[in-house]
Amino acid sequence: MQALLLPVGAERYALALTAIREVVLAPAVTPLPGAPAAVLGVVNLRGEVVPLLDTAALLGTGRLDRPAFAVVTETEAGAAALGADGEPSTAVLDQPVGAAESAVASARFALGDGIVALLDVEALLAPERLAAS
Repeated sequence: MQALLLPVGAERYALALTAIREVVLAPAVTPLPGAPAAVLGVVNLRGEVVPLLDTAALLGTGRLDRPAFAVVTETEAGAAALGADGEPSTAVLDQPVGAAESAVASARFALGDGIVALLDVEALLAPERLAAS
């Protein structure tokens, strides 16, 4: 499976490449007062307003201060961008090496000298998860 590796803090997570629409360098973020903590704001992508989400907050691993990249995904509810604090890259994931340890991941894969969790975008961006972060 082809995947996009998403650096968040000291960890890397994978997203199926088929779920990715584009990657944006240094997104200009407009804050949304009163939005849930996981919503960093919105970004304007050629006239389309897309929410930018704090991936670390959604994963429960901390907070992103200012994401260096926004990874735009397509969900059933529309476009959403996930913040990354490092440059995403592509990789081929072979056979899973274990079950996911999180409700928002579908499997774990060996990659180089580490392990990456393949995230389920729909589960990660579920409305109840956004409200709880």
